[in-house]
Amino acid sequence: LSGAFERRDGQLQLRLQFENQGNQPIQQFAVQFNKNALGLAPGQQGLQFAAPIAPGQRNEMSVPIIYNADFVPEGGVPPNLNIQAAMKNMHTNSIFYFTPSVPFQTLFTSDGELGRQTFIQVWKTIEESKEIEVQISNLASPDPEQAKQRLGASNVFFIAERTVNETQRVVYLSSRTMFGLDLLVELTFSPGVNSCKCCIKTENPGYSQMMVQAIESMLR
Repeated sequence: LSGAFERRDGQLQLRLQFENQGNQPIQQFAVQFNKNALGLAPGQQGLQFAAPIAPGQRNEMSVPIIYNADFVPEGGVPPNLNIQAAMKNMHTNSIFYFTPSVPFQTLFTSDGELGRQTFIQVWKTIEESKEIEVQISNLASPDPEQAKQRLGASNVFFIAERTVNETQRVVYLSSRTMFGLDLLVELTFSPGVNSCKCCIKTENPGYSQMMVQAIESMLR
């Protein structure tokens, strides 16, 4: 059994691949998550293939993933993208434990586009201590328009742009996670330079570095 999270058609999913290494056909399973920092839970627990998987054969299934506040441990936990999961074979009652990791950008929802005035207000209210700034190098393209397109495809929305020193282009973007965290982004591009300065502001800075890594993966 292997699993990977992905966002498809606006829905976070856990794509599972089953391989029957036993000597009997298998068809029915049940999946369960432990409580986790992200509040993620399977949208359905019972899984059944249309036809049994014969010994030595493989098949895939995608499980919808939802946000459920009841799955966040009481008192909260440090940010963590790993999900402790268990899969039960309903034919043998055997249980397989696995820990898939959630790519941070798959958590971004379609309602993360802030209005310009809202963006400015939120930016100003977030303390400077909750801001991080890094340089992202080795871009697939130094063109800000390409960056907007790449980020927009993963629900990181363009908000505004300004020019600094007549040459630098500063782009502002926003995103929102399934658990309701807004992340504000400032990218600064200089002509002829295959890198950009990235500034992240959010009320929960524990997720800022995860956001940086997500942006790096989308821009490289």
